[in-house]
This record gives sequence, structure tokens and C-alpha cells, in this order.
Amino acid sequence: QVLAHLAPVQAYFLYGYAKQTAEQKHNTEAHLQLSMSDQDMFCLACEMANIFAAMFADDSCEALVPHRLLYATWRYADSFAGYEQQDAHEFLMVLLDALAKHTAIGNTNVINEIFRGELGSHLECHNCAHKKQSVEPFHDLSLALRGITILPHYNNTAPNMS
Repeated sequence: QVLAHLAPVQAYFLYGYAKQTAEQKHNTEAHLQLSMSDQDMFCLACEMANIFAAMFADDSCEALVPHRLLYATWRYADSFAGYEQQDAHEFLMVLLDALAKHTAIGNTNVINEIFRGELGSHLECHNCAHKKQSVEPFHDLSLALRGITILPHYNNTAPNMS
């Protein structure tokens, strides 16, 4: 649902990706690793586009079951295969990584444009004064929140606001 309501992602899968030819869609490194029979069946980007089309169809009122997206994700990351409980954050990271690979055209990629950042680090040795700089890409960034107190549990009742 998070991806579905981000305007750039929504526009890409409803209008950008949908208008690409099959050759354009299937000419990514991720597709070339799939066998020809698996390309349509296990294409994460194609399944995401199908989900967007179903979600935003004018006559859509049925429940949406994204089983083909789940199967495609299992194919991409077999550690998620099966029906065991998985971490939602880990699933999102795997999905973003897979979508980035399945939507890459040259050096451009809508998923990386929206979700990828770069973390720069500068290290200096105090003994020899050697300096090293590096830049690492990331899709998520953990932040420590200091000074945050946990709100008391209200047992499903609204707090007294008076």
C-alpha cells in the first residue's frame, strides 16, 4: 500500500512502465537471468504493474490478492519462499531491490530515484593521517531516536483531551 500511494511510483507503473514494449520491459539484467518461460510468470515489475492497474481500475471493487507478486518475490529471493512469518521491512527491502533490477533501463531506474540514497563517510587514521572517503548506497537508514518516551497504552479508549 505504501508503494501504491506514492505518486511517482503510481505514475510509473500506471503510465510509464505500462507503455513500454515487451522488449523494453524484458531487456533488463534481471529478466535475462530468467528462462524465457519464466519471464512473464516471474517478472516482479510486470506483476507490480498488474496490481496497480487492478487497484486503480474504474470498475475495481473486488479484493486484490497479489499471489503472483508473492510467487515472483519467492523466485527472486528464495529465503522468502513458503508461508512462514517474515519481517515486513525485510520484505520491502527485497521488493525494492528486485523492482530496481527489473525496472532498470540503462543507468536510470525509478525505484532508485525515489528510494535510494547515498551515505558518505570520511575516515582518517590518527597514527599515519591516511584518509579514506567512501560513498555507499542505501534504501533504508536506521536512526536512533533520543528523548522519545513510549506513550501509555489506552486499552482501545481515547485519551482524555479536556
